[in-house]
Amino acid sequence: MIKKIELHEWPQTENGEFVKFSYNQETWPDRIWLNKEYGQIYLKVTVNDHFDIVLNPEDHVWFDTYAWQIMGNNAFGSPFTQHSTASIAEGQGILKYGDTDNVALKSCRRSNSL
Repeated sequence: MIKKIELHEWPQTENGEFVKFSYNQETWPDRIWLNKEYGQIYLKVTVNDHFDIVLNPEDHVWFDTYAWQIMGNNAFGSPFTQHSTASIAEGQGILKYGDTDNVALKSCRRSNSL
């Protein structure tokens, strides 16, 4: 029997435009648009007094946009190309030993992906 479930979510968005931009001494086209969406869910399940499971999946969605100054009318043929990724930002199994009010030893197996 599951003792407790915690659930949190974090939606984020990043939108804007680079009017003048250079990176690593290379000038990029003017007016490049940014459009990125992020989402994370944090789920912690307390199975019993001695075992917790933490899972934190995330997704990213972003669009490529093209500068018409460089590509001409071809930029408007497919102005947005969507990309997406899904991954596990965090995964843990937490095993607690001893008295749950005064834990003497706690063992965690944590997995992070970038």
